[in-house]
Amino acid sequence: MWGTEAANGKSHTTVIFDYFKERETLFADRDYSRSADQTANGGSDFRSSAGNPGSYIPATIGMDGSITPKSDLFGWTPDVNCPADSVKGSYCRYDYAPEMTSVPESSRMGLSVFQNYEFNDDLSLFAELMYQHNESVIKGAASPSFGEFYMLNDNPLFTSGAAINPFPGEDLTMRRRLTETGPRQKSSESDSARVVLGLNGMLSDWEWELAYTYSYNRNLEFGEQGFVWTPRLQEAINSGAFNPLATTQQGTVIDDISVNTTRSGKSTTNAFDGKISGDLMDMPAGSLAMAVGFEYREESLSDNPDELFKRGEIFGTEATEAAGERDQTSLFIELAVPIFERLEAQLALRYEDYSDFGDTTNPKIALRYSPLDNLTLRASWGEAFRAPSLVQLGLGPSQESPGLVDTTRCPLTGLEEDCTAQERTVIFSGNPNLQPEESTSYNVGGVWEITDGLSVGVDYWNYDQDGLITSDTQYLVDTQGDNANVVKREPSSTNVPGRIIEIYDQFGNLGSQSTDGVDFDVKYVLNTDSAGEFGFSYNLTWVNSFDQVREDGSTRELAGEYQHPEYRWIGGMDWGYTDWQTSARLNYIGEYTDNVDAGATGQIDSMLTLDLNVTYIGFDHWSLTVGANNVFNEEPPFSAADFMGYDQATHSAIGALWYGKVSYQF
Repeated sequence: MWGTEAANGKSHTTVIFDYFKERETLFADRDYSRSADQTANGGSDFRSSAGNPGSYIPATIGMDGSITPKSDLFGWTPDVNCPADSVKGSYCRYDYAPEMTSVPESSRMGLSVFQNYEFNDDLSLFAELMYQHNESVIKGAASPSFGEFYMLNDNPLFTSGAAINPFPGEDLTMRRRLTETGPRQKSSESDSARVVLGLNGMLSDWEWELAYTYSYNRNLEFGEQGFVWTPRLQEAINSGAFNPLATTQQGTVIDDISVNTTRSGKSTTNAFDGKISGDLMDMPAGSLAMAVGFEYREESLSDNPDELFKRGEIFGTEATEAAGERDQTSLFIELAVPIFERLEAQLALRYEDYSDFGDTTNPKIALRYSPLDNLTLRASWGEAFRAPSLVQLGLGPSQESPGLVDTTRCPLTGLEEDCTAQERTVIFSGNPNLQPEESTSYNVGGVWEITDGLSVGVDYWNYDQDGLITSDTQYLVDTQGDNANVVKREPSSTNVPGRIIEIYDQFGNLGSQSTDGVDFDVKYVLNTDSAGEFGFSYNLTWVNSFDQVREDGSTRELAGEYQHPEYRWIGGMDWGYTDWQTSARLNYIGEYTDNVDAGATGQIDSMLTLDLNVTYIGFDHWSLTVGANNVFNEEPPFSAADFMGYDQATHSAIGALWYGKVSYQF
């Protein structure tokens, strides 16, 4: 960071440059996540049902190339050459975990420039310019096929004797991993820019500001390895050039079926805003202050995969397409009202008008009361509104592969493939009929400075959200697993529905949720003559309830359930003595129930980590720091809900992170 001031004191410039680079971490780099078969750890076998060699079943091939497995007459059968330890149930399994990225290789570089110029005491110009460039690389297992290809009974490999049909006289479809093309690898790069130009100043005793903001983001994604062109592979199978019953291929067929993919996205925002604030009038307890303002915003977004993705000719991978635009006008007014000498109220009202959703008006009321010099009580109530994002509205059909339990078949079969979370193909899209989210919240609390060095703060918070915009594919399968328009299945001649082929899902306003809890904060500072200054702190968040209400009226309590621990706290101690400064932090995440939706049982244990650092400031201009996060290299607690063996949304697998820092000021 560098800054300067003009000789006349009217101009100020600040420049900030930053660079960051992080090496990749694979799931294979951790003992607990190096295999998708978590049975040794007490979990399930999450290995994919698309292996190499694969698994096969007779199928009916339509004139249009449609594939319908004959699962009402035959069962899926693993290839005879599948290793015994890879055969599980009806499939030849594949362990995809070792090839997948946990933390991607990434780098980012940014430049920020801030400029102020004072024309006179009442008028100033300000400008901001920010630019950032990001790059990352993500790796994944080879492309899986879940029945996208077929092999006719008169295939040249069968008629020549080069391959033996496991179901003589039948056409086949397959679950197979294209390991011949290698693991998948994507690289991405993005450029973001933001420009702000504005004026501010004084108009009599009122402070005002006007500004224009432009922001731009461009994203490019490149599929560099492991992506397979569906029609070309089917042609190679039909001609006998590619043998699905073999684990290696001859000649240049791999080059012929492999493709590089591209995806480009862009979003822009243009906004004008202004505000003016000052004292409106004198009241017995003080001045009534007011602020009013406006904002006009235009947003546009596009996310475009290449033509192969759009035509559905790249299989076994995710692809998205989205587009949309909107404009928004906002007006607000805020009042600071001194009711009594020690009681102040804040009243606010915000009006918003969206080009695609109409308008909304949301109020807020806050009170601040100081009955004693060392005691402050506070309370607030307000309403809020969130329009669906352009992606949630305009996302085109995209392919996903989440782990889901087939709760329709599980009670009837008891099979692990139905009763544990397995890869399922989901065609996911946006929803142009989404309605906005609305919420109401209130907060009551206070801060008590018991002594000069000891303070305690307590806040009770309560949030209610209606029309929550989200998706829950597992719940969709649970409630509509027998609806052919939602879950496409293989045919069945028994009372047991066929296996899932595809699931069709989209964003929706899925009911409401409410949560409440308490934040507790205590700080203590101890000054000594001979041992320096000590600081102690403790911050606790307790979630009392987290109720989720579905559209059908069913209620589920999430507090203490998967990804919703009831307790989190951070305990800290700081010590400063002469030229030394040290700090320690204990970070605690409480236990909670494992993901029952994924067929897991039991509890996920609590996790406690220790962070330490030491800084020396005895040099002129220099400061030196060494430290570590998670000093004792605590591993995340085990979860039986997913292949990596832990809850990625709640816990970290980074482990012990040691660092050094050098600062120089002049």
